[in-house]
Amino acid sequence: MSSSPLRRIVAFVLAAIVASVVTRKLFGPADHLPADTLERPWTATQLGIHGFELDAPWKLESVSMPLPSELAGKLHAPPVYYAHVEDAGGVMAARFPIAPNLPADLDGAATGMVEQMKKTPGTRGIESRQRETTLLGARAIEVTSRIDRERGKPLRSVGIVALKDGDLLQVSVMTMDDDPIAERLWTRVRDSVRE
Repeated sequence: MSSSPLRRIVAFVLAAIVASVVTRKLFGPADHLPADTLERPWTATQLGIHGFELDAPWKLESVSMPLPSELAGKLHAPPVYYAHVEDAGGVMAARFPIAPNLPADLDGAATGMVEQMKKTPGTRGIESRQRETTLLGARAIEVTSRIDRERGKPLRSVGIVALKDGDLLQVSVMTMDDDPIAERLWTRVRDSVRE
């Protein structure tokens, strides 16, 4: 079964954040976010000139990623990626201006998030669930995953994908699965997304 372009786009972005987590050995000695993460001032980041905006505990930096060759011609403008990885967690956001003739398969995009995590080196297994929701008034799918690794504690990834006015939007948060603020962190990041 060939994967849809939207599935490839979402899988590509999620692979980058998972690889960053693994490469930086995020979850070593400091495997939980500081207790004050939710109380300290958060920073707003806008995704591109015409993109959406969200808040995070850290300033999200623009990240340069090469677009896979199979996605050439599928976008009508360059994508934007923003991320920040801390000692015990990370936030990632991306906006892909999808070409008008590209078939939109939001379900495939959500499935692509999980498929890519399964391929990440060191992953033993993933338990995932999807939930229909909305983001910026558009249909969205929220994906929550528990990632069992060959070594180390399990990770928790929560992300949302939506198609809004021709753009594929993706926001993800990764923490340790047992981080006491993981759910509240995700809820606050997700609820901060705005136009």
